[in-house]
Amino acid sequence: MILVDVNLLISATANHAPNHLQARTWLNALLQGDQEIGLPWAVLVGFVRIATNPRALTNPFTLDDALRQVGEWLALPGVRVLHPTPSHERHFAEMCRASQATGNLVTDAHLAALAVEHDCVLASIDADFARLPGLRWVDPLA
Repeated sequence: MILVDVNLLISATANHAPNHLQARTWLNALLQGDQEIGLPWAVLVGFVRIATNPRALTNPFTLDDALRQVGEWLALPGVRVLHPTPSHERHFAEMCRASQATGNLVTDAHLAALAVEHDCVLASIDADFARLPGLRWVDPLA
């Protein structure tokens, strides 16, 4: 299973985003393939937050368009929402302590913990994930 980070979702859907075509091609192939895809609520909420923010995007989505996009992803047969398991607190604390997470890295530690719990590869263009021990991650645009 692949856990997809919000930065790839934004890059794939925002026409003016850097690496848009490459990200869109990668995401479309992933969504149409046989690989199971995990989307935690932290990623989906982050997508709506960033996609609708005029300070983040030159041409932000309307709220309805952002929510519609989330609904379309969730309706796909190979996509499932990833929830914390009973071991989440332990994995999260380990990721935070090992990387000395503060600020934005705390959310990365949460996503990394989910990926470890669900035996996922985390796909992101954020190199900060390299700081998280035990995490299998890939930058599909590199």
